[in-house]
Amino acid sequence: MILFIIAISAYFLGGIPTGYLLVKYTKNVSPLKSGYKNTGASNVSKISGQLPGLFVGTFDCLIKGTLPIIICKILEQPTYLQAIVGILCVIGHNWSPYLKTSGGRGVATSIGILIAFQMWGSLIVFTILIAVVGRLFFKDTAFWVLLSFITLPFTAHQFDNKTSLTLTWTFLLLVIILKRITANWENPRIHNKIQVTLINRLLFDRDMKSKRNWNHKLNL
Repeated sequence: MILFIIAISAYFLGGIPTGYLLVKYTKNVSPLKSGYKNTGASNVSKISGQLPGLFVGTFDCLIKGTLPIIICKILEQPTYLQAIVGILCVIGHNWSPYLKTSGGRGVATSIGILIAFQMWGSLIVFTILIAVVGRLFFKDTAFWVLLSFITLPFTAHQFDNKTSLTLTWTFLLLVIILKRITANWENPRIHNKIQVTLINRLLFDRDMKSKRNWNHKLNL
């Protein structure tokens, strides 16, 4: 019973639609219908500006990702339960119960989980791939986010050598892949053949391979 209560609490905490609420408050529009059409920090930055985006990213990282696991540690809960809590926070963020199972992509919340488990080696690799290689060199982080999540089970095994953490990131990789493919339930047949759209969503987190064409389609 206690495990069930903790799990449900983690899901509903992760589901708090921080980005949605902030964009509605600052711009009176829905981020699910504007910009990249999700509630993540990147889309909030695109719609409302860098400062609101930073606030959302920080909240999603530390409050949704880090804090619940730290509380479990203080309560001396086993590592497997801490991992379950982290996974459910990401699931809640990606498929929020407050937004009819729409949401963000789970990147910031996943970073919070890395912090909570003190997985510094994995966090460094994760950050380099996204922030340095993706943003600075290629000016497009979408593919590198996917690659970063693919590396996490391996870096968890290499740096931390705990089966529970390796399994956690393997499962979270599947969660992230599922979210990218389903997006926020947009029709995959609108812009391309369904198989092309699904491949583009998996690799580039958008319905078109070209970021420029996709931004133009979204009027960004």
